[in-house]
Amino acid sequence: MAGVVGILVGSMIAPSGPDREEIAEIVSEKLAEDRAAPDPMAERLDALQASVDERFAALSSAVEPQMGDLGSSVAALQEKFSGLETTAQSLMDRSASDLETLRSQIDGVASTLGDAVSKAAASQVSALQGQLDQLRGALANRTGPAAPPARPEAPAPQDSAAAPPPQAGPGNTPGSTAMLADGALRVFVSRVSEDDQAARLSVQGELVSLPVGETMLTMAGNEYCMVTLDGVSAGTAQLSGACGDDLPEAEGLPPGHTAVLKDGAIRVFVSRVEDWPPRARLSINGEMKQLGAGRTALLSAGDQLCGVRLDGVDRGHASISAACGDELDVAEAIGPGSAVSLGDGKARVFLSSVGRDGRSVRFSVSGVDGLQTLAEGGRLALGDGCAVAVEGVAAGKAIFGYDCED
Repeated sequence: MAGVVGILVGSMIAPSGPDREEIAEIVSEKLAEDRAAPDPMAERLDALQASVDERFAALSSAVEPQMGDLGSSVAALQEKFSGLETTAQSLMDRSASDLETLRSQIDGVASTLGDAVSKAAASQVSALQGQLDQLRGALANRTGPAAPPARPEAPAPQDSAAAPPPQAGPGNTPGSTAMLADGALRVFVSRVSEDDQAARLSVQGELVSLPVGETMLTMAGNEYCMVTLDGVSAGTAQLSGACGDDLPEAEGLPPGHTAVLKDGAIRVFVSRVEDWPPRARLSINGEMKQLGAGRTALLSAGDQLCGVRLDGVDRGHASISAACGDELDVAEAIGPGSAVSLGDGKARVFLSSVGRDGRSVRFSVSGVDGLQTLAEGGRLALGDGCAVAVEGVAAGKAIFGYDCED
């Protein structure tokens, strides 16, 4: 533009310069040249726009397949949930065992939703979870005793695959649910083994294997309850149960009470008792110990080595006993340089030394490399589901225990 102005001024001053028409033509040509010249700023903007478009296209191509997969996953889950709702509707009038199965399916779908769907579908997951919660609420209203069977004279037409599991006499077949203690206890029978004389049961939602004659402690609301497997026969499990005031009085001492043992030589104050797992926190002659059921704590009482044993835990009560000297038959107390065989010879423990603190020991176990150091109450896993435990340390001696997982 500056060149155009210069030409215009020069032409007007020069005595023999072009006339006005020539000047106009020259200016027009110069303006056309300026317009045709490339603008550097425009080129940069065009390049930037092209770069943005290219990156957006690459991002879109990378994200779209993932969103497509996500949409397919959510759609599949929604279809699965719709089928589950249909199943729920058809099962509403079935036995309690069928409802237990349905609850497990619902929990499985809910877990799948949490694990399979990414945060990008949070709103869709929230909606599905809300539907699942509504379905759970509907099923919760069906937690009462199972509906009575149809009258023989007017059986409801049912597909054989959808028929509820049969009930056989006084026992319960696998797949059936027993309602005990006036409906306070729900026991689902999963498996019955006459060879093992045991049954696999789901008691208040907890799966356990119970031998004949054994009793399981559980809770129903705020009450203690007991379920007993009375017997197995003809593929059925005979069960009984009771809760609250119908249970026998608990054995042992509750927290806050003191047991005086061995003519007053040993005083055990019960500080705390836990049912799951069964254990208690005890103050033994002023020294605090935590023992599991069946475990022994060693101590010196006068010139004797004694042991206090937590015999068992019963509904918040602890049963405690004590033995001294030759009466210590729970295990053999050994000193440094001695060995003891445990688990019918499966583990041989050699005690090397007792720590200066009087609470730790250094020992070796057959089949395990090197010396081990454990404090009182410690356990050494042997890798076969079994373990050696330091039951107690006192008066320079130690008691070792051996147990295996079921």
